[in-house]
Amino acid sequence: MSSTVFLMRACETNWRKTRRLLGRRDIPLADVGEQQSKHALTTLEGLEITEIMSSPLQRAMQSAEIFAERFGIDVARDQRLTDIDVGKWEGHALDEIADNDHFSDYLSCEAEAFPDGEAFESVHKRFVASVEQALIDNEPGSNIVIVTHAAPLRIALAHYLSIPLGHFHRLRVSHGAFSVLRFAADTRRPRVLATNWGAGLADLVAATPR
Repeated sequence: MSSTVFLMRACETNWRKTRRLLGRRDIPLADVGEQQSKHALTTLEGLEITEIMSSPLQRAMQSAEIFAERFGIDVARDQRLTDIDVGKWEGHALDEIADNDHFSDYLSCEAEAFPDGEAFESVHKRFVASVEQALIDNEPGSNIVIVTHAAPLRIALAHYLSIPLGHFHRLRVSHGAFSVLRFAADTRRPRVLATNWGAGLADLVAATPR
């Protein structure tokens, strides 16, 4: 019997308007983020959710707690699901780093980490370990919700799709949208059933690349 993992990117904060990199800066959801979380909840209607896990950062926990209230499940905080440490770039707008050589390496898929930040391989290992632990802790056939952040989610998808980790930024994940993984009991590599499930096509096309 297969288990299904629903990976959701935490919803928007007020920093979204200024295109600043949050990294591990801990700030709450904006009003629009709360609405995104409530909309995401409707996507899960009709499912029996067995566990809800979250990054400990406010923007993820607030999103997860909306699900927890609906399904009557406590949120399990897991530090392994926290956002990537973007090092020197934390708090900077994309326009401020666009001409940086490190940013050029990032866009050309040659970077292995952000300047003075966490290595992509480290994010991959901690995130996948969290997912694997959740699969062990829950019975086969379970539906597990994980609320995390853009970079860890994309790095995990790159891993599961056998894409080099440095290419992770080429995968789009939207605020409040789900990427869905189906794990068979006899394999650690899932089928990727969906990415950006719940995100509107117009929003995807109009979104600023990050």
